[in-house]
Amino acid sequence: MYEMLRERVVRFIVLVLLGSKVAMRAEGVNGQYPALFAFGDSILDTGNNNLLATATKSNFPPYGRDFIGGRPTGRFGNGKVLSDVIAGVLGIKDILPAYLDPSLSNEDLVSGVCFASAGSGLDDTTARAQGGVLTMSAQLENFRAYIGRLKSVVGEARANSIISNALYLISAGNNDVAFTFNTLKIAMPFPLYVNQLIGWNNAFLQGLYQLGARKVWVQSTVPLGCLPAGRTTGGGPLRLCAEAANGEARIFNAQLASSLQSLQSTLPGSSLQFIDVFTPFLNIIQNPVASGFVNAANGCCGTGTYVVAETCNMLVPTCPNPASYVFWDAAHPSQAAYARVLFCDCEKMVSVVALVFLGTMFALVAATNGGQYPALFAFGDSILDTGNNNNLATLTKSNFPPYGRDFIGGKPTGRFCDGKVPSDLIAGDLGIKGTLPAYLDPNLRNEDLSTGVSFASGGTGNDDLTAQTQGALSLSTQMKNFQECIGRLKAFMGEERANYIISNSLYLLSSGNNDIALTYSSPLRSSIPFPLYASQLVGWTSDFLKQLYDAGARKVWVLSTLPLGCLPGGRTVAGGPLRLCSDTVNRKAQLFNDQLASAVSSLQGTLSGSAFQFIDIYATLLNIIQNPFSSGFLNVANGCCGTGLVEIGETCKLALGSCPNPAAYVFWDAGHPTQRAYELIVSSILPK
Repeated sequence: MYEMLRERVVRFIVLVLLGSKVAMRAEGVNGQYPALFAFGDSILDTGNNNLLATATKSNFPPYGRDFIGGRPTGRFGNGKVLSDVIAGVLGIKDILPAYLDPSLSNEDLVSGVCFASAGSGLDDTTARAQGGVLTMSAQLENFRAYIGRLKSVVGEARANSIISNALYLISAGNNDVAFTFNTLKIAMPFPLYVNQLIGWNNAFLQGLYQLGARKVWVQSTVPLGCLPAGRTTGGGPLRLCAEAANGEARIFNAQLASSLQSLQSTLPGSSLQFIDVFTPFLNIIQNPVASGFVNAANGCCGTGTYVVAETCNMLVPTCPNPASYVFWDAAHPSQAAYARVLFCDCEKMVSVVALVFLGTMFALVAATNGGQYPALFAFGDSILDTGNNNNLATLTKSNFPPYGRDFIGGKPTGRFCDGKVPSDLIAGDLGIKGTLPAYLDPNLRNEDLSTGVSFASGGTGNDDLTAQTQGALSLSTQMKNFQECIGRLKAFMGEERANYIISNSLYLLSSGNNDIALTYSSPLRSSIPFPLYASQLVGWTSDFLKQLYDAGARKVWVLSTLPLGCLPGGRTVAGGPLRLCSDTVNRKAQLFNDQLASAVSSLQGTLSGSAFQFIDIYATLLNIIQNPFSSGFLNVANGCCGTGLVEIGETCKLALGSCPNPAAYVFWDAGHPTQRAYELIVSSILPK
């Protein structure tokens, strides 16, 4: 009983965390923290060492390969670090800028910055030994200077409010225990050294308190003996976790936790919380497969045994999928591991997450999407399909690598993308759920139905002939599945609750892409004048929307097609020798979209209580394609998979590899955008 209850609590908290980020973006919406400030070492450093005279840097490739734009920023990882992830989950900001970043704007100051410096520790000796990194006292002085800047920007009253209500993160002790003690202070009894570290930590916290900080999270060390470098130096020939190093870390962490309780009692109004990251990291390392990882002993960079900082550079290879590695280099977790540890299904982290969010989760749920949508249901094609084709007798599938390389756990799920598709992203950003399951997933539970599923099928269209030729589910079959789902919901939740969910949910429809790009170009339909065929398609769409309305749906978003002539496959087939966007194909898409928009508007006028909206994703994606650099993309003409010219589905499986950084590509394969392109599209259509 306890395990079942604990699982439900974890799932609910994660749902709130993952789903509420958009609604929480405004200052204070999360109910607690208008800003986030980070101090300490490389676990939190977002680039402060870039301009310091130190060799402890990571502002060069391959660091940052999975960061926004695929660029190195000084973060010791392939993407975001823990301070970024926490800032995003709390709805404060997507990334936490470094205080020493010369491009830091006054606007950045208001919602927080990072003062942490990779290589630093509680012992000033640690920072000096790392060659000029910022000591904790130097970080505190930078915070003092920051407060002065903030007051000049927003005024003293608001600045004081931000400082006193913000959340403060501290990660320090890793380098002291792993490096300084075992090299420079090895002659000192370890318990005595720990007492010194705790004293320095208390002094830092008292200084932070005097400057106005009240809400502080102090992180434990990571399991230092299980770092790839720790295994190499202390794990013996088999490179096991070094128990001696882990034992030292445990001693330090236990005293740190105890000291915080004592210190809090002496600082009126303070909230000092010990955050145990040791346990969830160790749990992931000991059970990697259960957490979606395949390698927990090596870093992704180079040999993975001792490569870190300057030895992890452009001259050494990296693993093809960092999301399947717990560690990026020999000393730092991957972005996927940071994200996973925050939502670790273990009792230690349940208490940590619950500590922050259980008190406010009901307010968060109420704030998320204004309470509009209890569930999300998706219909149509591969833009929204989350895996329904997996068990169909069709070649239109993507449940194999390299699809899903950037999805949770780096696993293929049947999504035609490197990661999430718009149905997932919209569900997440509206606070409904982190991913939208496929209705035909054999693991689907009745509980999943209550917050929505995807009925979409890659390869389908408004024209039933499209679905037949692609072996996909026609819209009429998707409707039958939806009606079946309603029956299951009523049996599970009761008719009243099921009817409420059906009438208040959001519905997505993406259909028409395959009709125009595939079916109309075939002999089966090409003899029909395209304006007439477009009218037929719109008529079939209208019929489907009426059926959806009759089934109880009221709030429907109807997506336009993509700019089909600019897809890599479209360029290859119809873009000439230079593979330009095909204006001919794009004009057909525009003609269909114009007719579709008009039909959706007309339908709303005739269906009482409906809220049907035409969602133009064509223009958004075309703008990205025409202005790639402003959006952080390097390639708009090719897919990331294989040559990028024609590979899609099965041919993507047969291709020789994929690009090193999908986030730099607008397209994943020859017919589908990357997760990052989808994120920008979804961001443009969601209510601000």
